[in-house]
Amino acid sequence: MKQKNLLFRIFLVIFLVAVAGIIGLLVRDHIQKDKDQKLREKAAVSVQEEPEVSAEAEEAPVQIPVDFSVLQAENPDIYAWITVPGTNIDYPILQREGDNAYYLNHNVDGEQEKAGAIYTEDYNSKDFTDPNTVIYGHNMKNGTMFRTLHNFSDKSFFDENKDVTIYMPDKILHYKIFAAYLYDSRHLLLSFDFDDPDVF
Repeated sequence: MKQKNLLFRIFLVIFLVAVAGIIGLLVRDHIQKDKDQKLREKAAVSVQEEPEVSAEAEEAPVQIPVDFSVLQAENPDIYAWITVPGTNIDYPILQREGDNAYYLNHNVDGEQEKAGAIYTEDYNSKDFTDPNTVIYGHNMKNGTMFRTLHNFSDKSFFDENKDVTIYMPDKILHYKIFAAYLYDSRHLLLSFDFDDPDVF
């Protein structure tokens, strides 16, 4: 009888610890999603379509829908913003001088965070003129960061969602997705010389 009572108590403790852990994860996910949304609102990000300008019209200055002065006042490592319509990818892009792995486990606020942030390494310039720019982001089970990139493995999703927009303080870059596939964990920029046209 005592042995059954002891086993029951042990299982109860294990159960309560597991429940507490799950609740902790859910709360942390909720807090991070809330922070991401507040950052988007603070940056005044708008992914509305840009108005078409006729060829006869005088070229108007580019309207950047991201307030980089607000973002960079909070964290000067923010230098761009990525949006992928059809996904939840709508985040600032950061680069930490002297520490390529910093945003692997630190959020935009510089706090230690498992989800990290969306970032590039200093092997890439911050003006997106390199032959290949690698943007890193975690594959979070809660659907945040770069998790929804997996949607591109579905052909119909891929065919309907081919745009990537990068906002910078002085310009907007538009990219078309032409391929999506899983790759191994090699460091692309250290494994291949993309300056060589044949390799590229």
